[in-house]
Amino acid sequence: MKKILLLLSISIIITSCGKAFLDAKPIANIVIPQSAEDFEAILDGATGKMNWNSTHAFGIIGGDEYYVTDATWNAPNQFGPSASERHAYKWDINNLYEPITQNADWNLAYHRILNANIVLEGVKKYRDTNPKWRVIEGRALFFRAINYYQLAQLFCKGFDEATADTDRGLPLKLISDLTERPKISTLKETYKQIEDDIQGAIDRLPETEAILTRPTKLACYALLARLTLNQRRFDESLSYSNKILSVKSELFDFNKLNMASNPFSSFSDITKPHPEVIFELYTRTTAIISYGYFNADTLLYKLYLDNDLRKEVYFMDYIGTTMFRGGYGGNGAFFTGFATDEIYLIKAEILARQKKTVESLNLLNKLRALRFKKDTYIPLISTDPDEVLQWVLLERRLQLYVRGVRWEDLKRLGSEFGNGIHIQRKINNEVISTNIDNNFAWPIPLNVMELGGYK
Repeated sequence: MKKILLLLSISIIITSCGKAFLDAKPIANIVIPQSAEDFEAILDGATGKMNWNSTHAFGIIGGDEYYVTDATWNAPNQFGPSASERHAYKWDINNLYEPITQNADWNLAYHRILNANIVLEGVKKYRDTNPKWRVIEGRALFFRAINYYQLAQLFCKGFDEATADTDRGLPLKLISDLTERPKISTLKETYKQIEDDIQGAIDRLPETEAILTRPTKLACYALLARLTLNQRRFDESLSYSNKILSVKSELFDFNKLNMASNPFSSFSDITKPHPEVIFELYTRTTAIISYGYFNADTLLYKLYLDNDLRKEVYFMDYIGTTMFRGGYGGNGAFFTGFATDEIYLIKAEILARQKKTVESLNLLNKLRALRFKKDTYIPLISTDPDEVLQWVLLERRLQLYVRGVRWEDLKRLGSEFGNGIHIQRKINNEVISTNIDNNFAWPIPLNVMELGGYK
């Protein structure tokens, strides 16, 4: 099995080494995977690659959930943020890849897509009567879909039906041949491929799994709920949310947490995951958003009320700053997977948009009541759907802190409610600002543009 994983590691290294991959030769003494168990091991054994380092770092760096102190900013690159991270922090897209022409968010996603394509080709070539093949195929389709979805959120404009036929999408790599150079698709083609893969995965996956790093039908519905929300296909997003909540609707009472160094640490054991988690995924923590440098946005932190337990659960004082304590995985990493709290908020948002204020508030209050100190929560009351919608959107910021969805919200809501959502940085007394909306996209890495012959 180690030899199988070695083969994947070699292929991954090759894809990140520029033109060298064109000269790749097979290594004769490496065992080629053939059985269902072999290909299952590629997805399970590569958990560190498939479920970690999700493509969210640039979205968090460019977002409004944190800030960097002058001391961190002024530190030499070997002790502080990299040049690319500094450019991203200032939204300096023209110099983003100077001096480095590559991007880890991009490379790691395409590494996972490569793994998925290897498995899908293996299923097609070696499938026999073993029922595992169908599930393995579903897992690979899901992983390919979620990685293209994450790439699209960073490197493409937000989805707009009116322009999706002409907006730039992604190079859709659907085979493992390292020499193949797909054209850059339109955004509509990219989203169609994502949705086709998810729908194919749904038909093949079980409803739930004991191992939460394995995708399921519920994980597919959660990804579809996000995708259709961002496309403003609200009825469909509501339907997918309902499919999830009809099977899994647990919400955890934060009053039961032990306020240790990481209150969620009791859920780090794989046999006892956080009860709200549907699918486990974690993003990479680059220097600029690592624990030594991370500071919660001051204005956002003030939005948490005094009795809101999340002020203590999510944050801690650290040498005069407010540091994030860690996510739902209990391992200190930034959780970017799917959980029922997000599904409640997606459903509440859509119900508010449909002017079903009572139903929306019931969901919102149910969630919030379990986030406040016992017997202190005062339910929100309103008959104004616009007010309820704003409450739900605020709750997304408070509850889904550093979960990878804020960047998506900045883009979609920035276009919906005005000329973008204004973000401001202060660096050495210099104020830098921008407005984020659907038109913002990080540029495709320079090395990809060069190797693919893209313009």
